[in-house]
Amino acid sequence: MEDGLGGLEVLRRDPCDVVLLDIVMPELDGVSVLELIKRDPAPRDVPVIMISGVDETESVLRCKKRLYELERERLRGVFCRFVPEHVVEDVLERTDDDLRLGGSRDLGTVMFTDLRGFTAFSESTHRRG
Repeated sequence: MEDGLGGLEVLRRDPCDVVLLDIVMPELDGVSVLELIKRDPAPRDVPVIMISGVDETESVLRCKKRLYELERERLRGVFCRFVPEHVVEDVLERTDDDLRLGGSRDLGTVMFTDLRGFTAFSESTHRRG
């Protein structure tokens, strides 16, 4: 591909097994393309190998850091659907590269209720005083 935008179009149209992505590209640099790939549900899980023809150590480190941040945001979004926010934050603070639930047990209480007819009952009952 000639640029990052073209690469994204091809990836969305014709999925592949791995992406070889140059950091320095016209239109959209490799770090920005990586961010867009990881935010798009379709190609999110495709492995990406970042390369550069020049000494771009700082860019490579920035890319790894951004990928790490994106992964943590994604995990936060998944875990928050099932456990309270404070538990998710605790897990993310205690882990570095291994973002799995586990390692400690916390006690909690869950209450499920279903009060049939409660709305109709409460609407037909007059408040006192």
